[in-house]
Parts: sequence; structure tokens; C-alpha cells
Amino acid sequence: MAKVPKIFSERIPPAVGDIQVNFCKDPKCANFGQPALASIKGLPYLPGISKTGKQSRDTYSISSRGSNQPELRCHYCNDTPPIKSNLAVSEELARMTAYLQPPQTIGCTTPGCINAAADV
Repeated sequence: MAKVPKIFSERIPPAVGDIQVNFCKDPKCANFGQPALASIKGLPYLPGISKTGKQSRDTYSISSRGSNQPELRCHYCNDTPPIKSNLAVSEELARMTAYLQPPQTIGCTTPGCINAAADV
């Protein structure tokens, strides 16, 4: 049986720690590095943002490249970066940097042994 994906009430996946990768990736854009809003309910409309003439509550809109391929559309530069899982990025960062963690203490596991806490 296929695993049913968890549905979030937010527009984009929630940040994991300090990791939020859902923003415009064009360094020349004024929106570069500014994440999309997780929720726009109850927010006022921003005048003059959308190129389509419609007002928006965020500087991004959510669109799709096809089924199950959501993306952000930046209202400033019209760039369309894919929406990514911050949890997956966090887990991959931890996996890739695991070798930088200090080694655990290696010693005898017998209680009371003088080498129980020996660092090698």
C-alpha cells in the first residue's frame, strides 16, 4: 500500500530549525532569500505586486509543473523555484555533515573498569 503524504495546512512546508528553502533563487531579484508566507488567511492584500493585475497577499503564488510538482511563482521576477521539504533538506544536511561530529568516547563497557571512560 502506498504511503499517504501528510497534508499541511500551510501553503509551504514549515521551517525545520533555521532551515527554510522555499524562496526566490534569483540573486538579482528583490525577493531573493525572502521565504513565502506559510499562511495568507486574514492578511491584507498588497497593492501593485502581481503582474496579472490582481492583488495578492504574498509576494509569491503557488503553481504547479504538473501533478505533484508544486512550485512558487515570484511576483517580482516571475521565477518558479520548486517547493521543497525543509525536513528532507535538514536530514540530508545532517547526513552529509555527520563525519564532522566528534567521535564518541571509546572505552570498556564493564562498570567499574578503570578504562570505562578512556578516550582513544
